[in-house]
Amino acid sequence: MKINIKNIHLFKDISEDELRKLSSKVDMSIDSFKKGEYIINAGDIVKRVALLIKGEVSIEHYDLWGNKLLLNSLKSGEIFSESYACLHEVPCMVDVVSIEDSEVLFIDIKDLFKSSEYDHISLKLIKNLLEISSKKNVNLSRRIFQNSSKTIRGRVINYLSFEATINHSLEFKIKYNREELSDYLDVDRSALSSELSKMKKDGLIDYRKNYFKILDAKILH
Repeated sequence: MKINIKNIHLFKDISEDELRKLSSKVDMSIDSFKKGEYIINAGDIVKRVALLIKGEVSIEHYDLWGNKLLLNSLKSGEIFSESYACLHEVPCMVDVVSIEDSEVLFIDIKDLFKSSEYDHISLKLIKNLLEISSKKNVNLSRRIFQNSSKTIRGRVINYLSFEATINHSLEFKIKYNREELSDYLDVDRSALSSELSKMKKDGLIDYRKNYFKILDAKILH
């Protein structure tokens, strides 16, 4: 198994030699997925942590009426399924879909907790996994807050306020296109586009594709 571990949080403070030693004791495998292929289906029992090493995936949920909610989109270097892997027998509630041709490294979570001569390496990986999981919980709380408003404008303002804060600027680029943003905010796409146009006409924001500029900073308070 050969992967570039540089700048991958899961392998922080772990050398290539240490990872090679750990892989001799822990079940690790790389699988490839075509664009549009499902990596995990809702209802699956997941037992492995997944690290995206190439490509892009989306985490989605469909309700009983077939409406899709985009929960997240992940780039190379990010992990998914770690919560379900740690809980073992809890069915996955989401679909994970390959947005483009992707490669995923799967790590059997139970092997990390087995006693071995490489315990110190396992502990580093577990520590990194906990840090990543904690950060995700914070982001989930943020999303709940952003979508707490009953109006589309309120949700847009909450979202843009956070982006302005983390970018330390009133001008920034968001990672979502319109369809993805409507899914993320759980609103109708055409209604979102209409509200953005109204906010632009009202002199509150300016935008072009996924580049935004807040013109009236008062909306951030």
